[in-house]
Formats: sequence, C-alpha cells, structure tokens
Amino acid sequence: KIILEAYPAHGFLGEESVAPGADASQIALQEARDNEWLWIVDPIDGTTNFASGMPLVGTIIGLAHKGKMVLGVIYDPFNDELFEAILDNGAFVNGKRMQVSDAASLSRSVVYTGSPPNPRSIAPTLRSVHALMPRARTIRMLGRGREEA
Repeated sequence: KIILEAYPAHGFLGEESVAPGADASQIALQEARDNEWLWIVDPIDGTTNFASGMPLVGTIIGLAHKGKMVLGVIYDPFNDELFEAILDNGAFVNGKRMQVSDAASLSRSVVYTGSPPNPRSIAPTLRSVHALMPRARTIRMLGRGREEA
C-alpha cells in the first residue's frame, strides 16, 4: 500500500496476491512485464520455515525497470539484518559493504543452495548438488531466499 501510494504509476507484483501454481505465476509475470517500473514483494519469504517455527524468514522487496532488476532489499527480522543492493552500486548489510569470499577455488568454497518448491526443479537441483559436492568444501541447503538469491 505504501509503495503504491508513493508511486501510483508503478506496477506491483506480490507473491501472496498470485494464485498458487506455476500457470498462475506465469500469467502474473506476463501481465507485469508491461510495467515500466515494477515492484516485486514477498512479505514472508520462507513461509514454510515461518509456519514451522524456523527463524529462516525474511521480507523481500525488489524493483525492476523495463524488465531489469535495479534494486533489492531483504530484511531478516530474526537477526535484525537489512540487506540492500542497487544496480552498479554494490550490496550492503546493515550499511556495511558486502564482499564475496576470498576463497581462491571451488574446493575452498562453501556453496549455498535451497530446496525448490516446484517438483520439476528437484531433479535438476539434486544433479547440481551431486556434481558440486565432491568439488566444493561443502554444500549448505538452508531454504531461505536471501541465500539463494
């Protein structure tokens, strides 16, 4: 509501405002593409975690301009962490610039992934994990959008 009041000409796509299922998601995305500016909001990323009492939950807000993501914000209420990124300006957590690991090779890297909710995505994800596991230091499957993004 706040975003739409401040930017009435912008489009808005919220996960909870789209009917369940891949077809409904595809239709919503096609309709949203007509907007020059599009706000994408997931008020509870990690709904299953939230319902299960797991503190792996966040609120995600993104802004796309002509189909290109230009802004992303994630708030983790359990750790009071605010992640933000602006195109060509870097990424920050609680105002401090983030940086990638200094690991020089995959064998020294920790790889993060998630468990996809779409049954058609399970096999490709597991194939990827299977291929990476012997090459990476370790793999973590946390199931929260901020790590998967």
